[in-house]
Amino acid sequence: MKTKILFFLIILLIIFSITASSKGIIIANNNNIIDIFRSRSKEKINVLIKDLISYDKVILHLGSKYVFQKGSAFYYKTSQENLKYFCDSLSKNNIEVYLWFMDSFGSKGFEDIYNDHKNIIDNNYKHIDQLDLKYEGIVIDLEWINLVTDIDNSNRYLQIIKYLTNKFKNKKLYAFAPIIDNTRENIKRGYPESELLQYLDNIIPMLYIKDGGFYLENNQLNFFLNKNRIEDIKNYYYENNYIPAVSIENGIILEKNNNLYFIKTTNTFNYKDKVNIVYEKNKFYYEIKGYKTTDNFSIERNDGVYEEIKKNNIIHFFQLNTQNLIQENNYIWEYFISKGYKPE
Repeated sequence: MKTKILFFLIILLIIFSITASSKGIIIANNNNIIDIFRSRSKEKINVLIKDLISYDKVILHLGSKYVFQKGSAFYYKTSQENLKYFCDSLSKNNIEVYLWFMDSFGSKGFEDIYNDHKNIIDNNYKHIDQLDLKYEGIVIDLEWINLVTDIDNSNRYLQIIKYLTNKFKNKKLYAFAPIIDNTRENIKRGYPESELLQYLDNIIPMLYIKDGGFYLENNQLNFFLNKNRIEDIKNYYYENNYIPAVSIENGIILEKNNNLYFIKTTNTFNYKDKVNIVYEKNKFYYEIKGYKTTDNFSIERNDGVYEEIKKNNIIHFFQLNTQNLIQENNYIWEYFISKGYKPE
């Protein structure tokens, strides 16, 4: 009984430490958003609203392009009514709501958005206006726009931002962007910060330790974003008044033939009866444990496919130290990861 109480207190402490040190949160997982906002009962949406009361700012992902057309999370009348209820409820509690649409990754994805950006923006604006939503601003997420291309897309990126600014007058405009502590590199990636900030209210850089890459050294998992690198990047964000989105994603990385594959987001390692620990290291921003499997079993990956784990495979499990990683005004990436939510 004492063990259960202690475990419960530890979980509460983790949740409190995350919410107390951060004032913004991002709601991003599309499947979970559909599950909540399409529900005819207000029970799920009320639970979500209650969970968000401790935050000052909430970014809600509406969709990548036409967010009110068939196939999107907010196509149906029920989801639109719940969206309005959601925005109204948070507004009454003095919580700023930001609506996020327009997603792409890489130059090809960006080109698809750019070629249709005026129609996308016009259509979304019309529906948002008709719903009379209470919101503070708009967020876009056009990542790595110059990836795998010889074309500099920064000018076309600016065109999209200018059109958004003219359309959503009197609303704030933010943009997620993969920027680091090197202005030349950021320009090369398509994000000339000084030019962008003439039209954006701010840039939201992304600090995702796992996405920064990982490698093996002495048979142990390592992240390219080590403590010194993270400190340099965080200082750059602070000096430029950027408010970063910080991922709290923990998970499992599978080692096969000296290659590493991230397979599952999870806050707990539930396979200790099938493994032996082979190493453990505690860093300032994260902890990593390596396990050698003692039996065959399977793990459900993030994509829903079951990964067959063989005896004597190596599995690496990492957990972030959120108390050290997240600063007071950061955005948490993201809500459903922090809650361990799974739709019914």
